[in-house]
Amino acid sequence: MRIIRHWQPPLETGSVLALGNFDGVHRGHQALIARLQEVSRVHQVPAIVMTFEPQPKEWLQGRGTVMRLMTLAQKCAALRHSGIHTVACLRFSSIATLSPEVFVSEVLVRGFGMRAIVEGSDFRFGAKRAGDIALLQQLGREKGFDVITVPDCTDAGERVSSSHIRDVLRMGQLANAARLLGRPYTMRGCVVHGDQRGRTLGFPTANIRVRPWAMPISGIMAVRVSGAGLVRHPGVASLGIRPMFENPVPLLEVHLFDVDMDLYGQVLSVELCHKLRDEMKFDSLAALVTHMQEDARLAREFLSIA
Repeated sequence: MRIIRHWQPPLETGSVLALGNFDGVHRGHQALIARLQEVSRVHQVPAIVMTFEPQPKEWLQGRGTVMRLMTLAQKCAALRHSGIHTVACLRFSSIATLSPEVFVSEVLVRGFGMRAIVEGSDFRFGAKRAGDIALLQQLGREKGFDVITVPDCTDAGERVSSSHIRDVLRMGQLANAARLLGRPYTMRGCVVHGDQRGRTLGFPTANIRVRPWAMPISGIMAVRVSGAGLVRHPGVASLGIRPMFENPVPLLEVHLFDVDMDLYGQVLSVELCHKLRDEMKFDSLAALVTHMQEDARLAREFLSIA
């Protein structure tokens, strides 16, 4: 995949563009991307998804104000899986103060040679989100690019959006989140050394550090794990701050069923399949172990593992 970080020098091939955060690359994004690819074939120029780091709301309000559904690396992987081969990932601070007209003229038209843009009907752009679809259409007539709008993707009467999926995850509704995303909600990261508590309690875990703003759900989950030679291997995981222990640090701790592997330094993808319960603080380690054994039994049952 090609990653473009700036609009200079100008893109000589021209392009058709879709702009947005694309957090989650959910079914609504996938419908927009499919239309983008159709338009790309008509114009015979590359289809480019343009996104921003940090996300606009994060830049305006500070990091941690948005619970991200995925990391930038996961986003690029999901876009590549959707057939996108070029992503423009611009530093938001470089364009945040540009008026809608200047942003379109200098960045999109001059910088990316935009022949067409594909967006939802609620698209906003430019400083203070002052530009809307009506202005974009006007600028298209003036500067010679097409504006294609894509209707909202809905599910059970509800618009599919990243914010709605975050709400669904906060409620622990992983099956609903998977339906809205078009795939299981997945976290990805590198296995780090832990304090070995899980192993001493009879449940060795692969530990993955989690940024607090990348944790829209917490609790005990039935999971499937891929990476390091594993393909959707079943397990049970704790995602949260481990209230039983001091110095709470957000962590994804994954116990794999029926294998014991050295996974330090390996990158794992963890599908969160079903939430079993919230994190809890128990009166003793013995009580914790009892609940861990029950969690493992329920996870095996949900995943249909004997």
